[in-house]
Amino acid sequence: MNSSEPRKTGRPSLIRRFQLLRSRLNAVPLFTNRYASLILLGSVLFFFGVIFLLLWQYAYLPPQVPLFYTQTFALRLADKQTLLFFPLILFGLVFTDAALAISIYKREPIIAFLLLCVLLFTVFFSFIGLIKIFSLVL
Repeated sequence: MNSSEPRKTGRPSLIRRFQLLRSRLNAVPLFTNRYASLILLGSVLFFFGVIFLLLWQYAYLPPQVPLFYTQTFALRLADKQTLLFFPLILFGLVFTDAALAISIYKREPIIAFLLLCVLLFTVFFSFIGLIKIFSLVL
């Protein structure tokens, strides 16, 4: 073996790994659209923001938090354990909406893009709603 030849360790280099990841992501047509990828990334970041915020503030919450508000019944309180269903429901929404958008992107790219926009707004307003709940009780 010549000293000028690169050493082969049997594992692909980091650059090669990124190239493999890029080729696999490009195999899914939705990820080739920059705007759709950014919207999906934003949705996932807000989802993790909801989880982080809930885990960070959960110990400081009182036993009951304001969760429901209607004009006829005014403010309704719920146990703080009810907030734990919040990320679970959001995960189901993010997963199904993203999977549906990825699966229909080739046939209906506009509908897939609209699905991702609705997903982003839903997760964003859920994040804002959680902040609002915490601002009322903390």
